Amino acid sequence: MNSTGSEICWRPQAHTTPTADHPMLGAAATGAIGAARRPVPPRFPAELFVRLAALAPSCETAWDAATGQGAVASNLVRFFSRVIASDKRRTVVASAARDPRVNYMVAMAEESGLASSSVDLVVASQALHVLDTDAFYPEVRRLLKPGGVIAAWCYGDCLVGGPIEGELSRVRTELAGYWGPERDLVASGYSGIPFPFCEINIPPQCLRASWTLSDLLGHLRTWQGARAYEKSRGQEALERLLIGVAEVWGTPTVTREMAWPIRVRIGQA
Repeated sequence: MNSTGSEICWRPQAHTTPTADHPMLGAAATGAIGAARRPVPPRFPAELFVRLAALAPSCETAWDAATGQGAVASNLVRFFSRVIASDKRRTVVASAARDPRVNYMVAMAEESGLASSSVDLVVASQALHVLDTDAFYPEVRRLLKPGGVIAAWCYGDCLVGGPIEGELSRVRTELAGYWGPERDLVASGYSGIPFPFCEINIPPQCLRASWTLSDLLGHLRTWQGARAYEKSRGQEALERLLIGVAEVWGTPTVTREMAWPIRVRIGQA
């Protein structure tokens, strides 16, 4: 079950375990490992932004405080007249998905340079665990209008269902010792991070994507734990670790529905 309370659909497909009699699956799985690519980012639920817009004192200005690739900002423009997307990394801002309705800027979340009492909604998506909250929270309070809202969320491991889920669990177990300390903060849904605002609860939300095997493998290889594992043990070791996922997937070009439960913390200034 996912965090929305509905089961993720998974329809088993016939596949053959690679043996001496059936070498092709092993070859296909190995080929899929080599063809792993950076996937299309998961889709945010529209309901999340509908609820944030309803909670904000007005739909004039929203600030995406650590925009990354810009996916959140591109969703906010559907609900706010002015959207500001910032990131402290100039290269990240330069490579973000450009939306003409978004104002992009290079700035630290802890010191934005924006005008006081000018923002209705502040968003920190998958970022609170790497921010200096002792500096970020005062900046949020300075920027928010009376009744303004801050929303911080994170999402952990993707869910697929069926035997693929078992293989992903095996990969996670193997990588457990290779993650940084921030992993625990994300796994706890930010419950271990102070959040000094009047909290507001909303129904569970979930990211979704339709991915092929190459998409999933490309995603797994971006994990901090996977990169550390590869650095420590080598590329071949990482590929051997991922081969089980490829083998139970079946036909590499088949798309499957992926889901990521979102842990959202919302507060009002």
